[in-house]
Amino acid sequence: MGTRISANQIRYQEAFARKRAACGGLYDAEIALHAARQSDVDDWVQAASEHLHMALLVLSVAEADVAEAARICSSDQDNPSDQGNGRSSRELCPVPVRRHRG
Repeated sequence: MGTRISANQIRYQEAFARKRAACGGLYDAEIALHAARQSDVDDWVQAASEHLHMALLVLSVAEADVAEAARICSSDQDNPSDQGNGRSSRELCPVPVRRHRG
């Protein structure tokens, strides 16, 4: 018996995968900027800086998508059910914990 996953859970998982990819892109852009600065070639530094800026924007959008998908997906948890293999909807679509900023 397989696990049935709702469309909202799939949306959350896809959004989370895009966020992970965006984090990797940000890391790569940071490394590229570091290398460009070591080269002392202004055009390379400028291009790498623009690439880093774009990577930050992509990550920002991905984080917003995850937050929205988690909000929508949490409605599935109002009626948690056994999905056929002992996995609840909470395991398939975790809701991020809000951290207090003080």
